[in-house]
Order: sequence, then C-alpha cells, then structure tokens
Amino acid sequence: MKVLTFLFMAILPYTSLCQDISGKWTGNYGKSILSADINTLVVDIELYNDSLVRGASHLYYGRDKYEHYIINGVYRKEDSTIYFSEDEEINVNPGMLAATVMGNYTMKLKVNDTAMRFEGKWRQNGSGLMNMMATKVWLEKKIKPQPSPLKTVKLSSPPPTPASEKQPVKRDDRKDENEIVIQREIEIDTIEQDSIRIDVIDNARIDNDVISIYVGDKLIVHKHTISREPSTFYISLGPDNTMRSIRIVAESYGTMPPCTAHMKVTTCKSIYTFDVQSTYRTDAAVEFHLKGRRNPNPALR
Repeated sequence: MKVLTFLFMAILPYTSLCQDISGKWTGNYGKSILSADINTLVVDIELYNDSLVRGASHLYYGRDKYEHYIINGVYRKEDSTIYFSEDEEINVNPGMLAATVMGNYTMKLKVNDTAMRFEGKWRQNGSGLMNMMATKVWLEKKIKPQPSPLKTVKLSSPPPTPASEKQPVKRDDRKDENEIVIQREIEIDTIEQDSIRIDVIDNARIDNDVISIYVGDKLIVHKHTISREPSTFYISLGPDNTMRSIRIVAESYGTMPPCTAHMKVTTCKSIYTFDVQSTYRTDAAVEFHLKGRRNPNPALR
C-alpha cells in the first residue's frame, strides 16, 4: 500500500494545484461488509481563503432514505490533499433498524482533461472498533472545456450597438451559467390542479439563508431570508399549462453553506414535504406535471 501511494503521488499532474475545487462533487464509497449500499454520495464544497473547506455531504440510499451533514475541513494546495469531517447533522432518514455514523474524509486530487477526481479514505468520527476500519471513497467533478486560445479573436474596438437593439440586463441573464438541477418532480391529478399551495421555510436551524424564487421566468420572491415563518404562494395547472417549474436561486448562504430550504406542497388531496438545495453555481428546480400530460420539450418549461 505504501508503494502504491508513492506512485500515485509521483504521477499526480502539476496542473491539479491550480484547479478550483469549489462546487458539486459526485461519487461513492468502496464496498464494506458493515455498511449499507449507497446509491450516490454528493458533496457540496465551498473553498474560502484558498484553504478552508465548508459545505455539506449528502448520502442517498434510494426509496427516500438519505443522510445530510454539514462539513468543515482544509485543502492543501501544495500537495493537493483535502481533509474534511461531518460535524453536524442536517437531516437524516436511514430507515428502520439502521444507524447513522458521521465520518471524516482524507483524499488526494488528480486531474485529467475532462474531470477532477478525489480518491482516499473515509473513517468514522471518534474512537472505537469502527474507527479502525477505513473505507475507500472517491468524488469526481467534471471540467468545463476551455476555448482554444488559437480560435480567440480580439477586436481593437467592438462595433457599437444601435440604441434600438440594446436590452436591459435581466437577472436571468446573469444566471445563465448556473446549472439547473431538478430535485423533485410531482405529478398532479386533474382534480387538484387549481390552487396548489407552496410554503417555503428554513429546513433546520435558522442560518439566514437568502433566496429568490421563480415560477417559470417570473420572479415571485425576491431576496427573501427564509425562517420558520413560511413564505407562501400558489400555482395552478390546466389543459393549456400542463407543466410548471419552480426555481430556487441562492442569494446568500447565511452562516453555513449551501442554501437549503424546506418546501411543503399542499393540494386538495395530497401533501408533499421535502428539502431543496441551491448554491452560487446550481439552482434547485421543482417541476409539477399534470397527470398524463408530461411536456417532453424542455424549452417550453
């Protein structure tokens, strides 16, 4: 194991030292006889002062079983290593007869042309027999392709834009680079299509998260600090509007990233409750479809 570790460090590309590790990482754990099968591990990382790591870890088991934790740690650019621990529970639902365990992660970064990848070990926080057993863990983040400098043309002075063609800069124009992640899809029966009530509150402790909410392209909640008092609005579906999309934009993380809200959807026959998370790089989306009338064209959302 020591030889393999040395070789891995020796072939690590120098370019990894220059990568931005902030953002959403997706991966999983190695197999362990004492752990349940996890479908996906997602870690939101925010890097502060080039070394401090903050964010959240999300473990998804399927069938609405999950674990969400606040993470804190450090990143060392000089050797591209990261360490962070799960320090506080946000929300967990492991299922019956299952126990949750917070852990710490020690990993090293390697980079290729298309992705960045952390690989290393997970250990249980604290002491005891379980703490002696380490599990492999990996996380990966895609790299956006950069335009070739050979194809870049620099103009000495840009051509003037006619006044008649100038358009005001909209908020959505500044959010075009954000990835929109559909975090929940709800099918609505025709008898419950009118007056669908949406309540938005903070999901756990109050940490002064600030959000804006769009229904389609319409801004309906602007820079609202979520709390235990719900922000309430209504939507409806119909034959001419069989799909509605709600988008939650993170304006501020408050005291702890990422920006997490709890949504309650109430219809005349059903109640849905769930959490959504957004960051400065990803917007959370919730989609409502009229039963049997899904719209296959994303452009019409």
